[in-house]
Amino acid sequence: MKYSAIIFDLDGTIIDTEPLWEKSNLEVLANMGIQVTDEVKEKLKDKVTGLGVREACNIMKKTLKLQAPVKKLVEQQVSAASKIYNQEIKFMEGFEEFHKKVTLMNLKKGIATNANLKILHLAKNKLKLEQFFGNHMYCVDHVNHISKPDPAIYLHAARKLQVKPKRCIAIEDSSCGITAAKNAGMFVIGINSAKNHKLLGQADVIVENYKDIELEHILEEKTKAIGL
Repeated sequence: MKYSAIIFDLDGTIIDTEPLWEKSNLEVLANMGIQVTDEVKEKLKDKVTGLGVREACNIMKKTLKLQAPVKKLVEQQVSAASKIYNQEIKFMEGFEEFHKKVTLMNLKKGIATNANLKILHLAKNKLKLEQFFGNHMYCVDHVNHISKPDPAIYLHAARKLQVKPKRCIAIEDSSCGITAAKNAGMFVIGINSAKNHKLLGQADVIVENYKDIELEHILEEKTKAIGL
């Protein structure tokens, strides 16, 4: 087979958390007495989807001209997200079935996420992620807090899996994540969980959900990426 490993993003790819991050953003702003319009909500969503917490808070501060320092915004964001994660996270529809297929094909599996270690631990403990990935779950804390779109986290995951990046498939839902995986030299499947195709333009394949991934065709493809 051309590929021997699949590396998954976490938020919006394995677990359905994009609405939860938006909710935590709004909670942080509400605590500061700031109410935002639907137009601004959409603008923020497009800008911060897939980013690490610090980068997202930087953009939120600049976009809304907030006075609070980024460090304080990060602390509030992580606190709000942690409560929501612990109560509301669930798997993306179709993930568990897709994972079974990946396992039957003897592909190695890992996670490469922009989340920090605290958020990763919450997700891991809540959804028992070890049963799917063993110890191969990596976040920005493992690469000196270098977040996507830098390829560092994907290169780190590939090294830990002992697979060359060009033999890895990445599954992503954001433009910064796709950029990171492509810059690492991986084949990328963009999953449209954010319902925004423009975030996925650089992906080799774009799908609406896990059921649409024709994994057998991708694994057999020798000369070019396939699309839907």
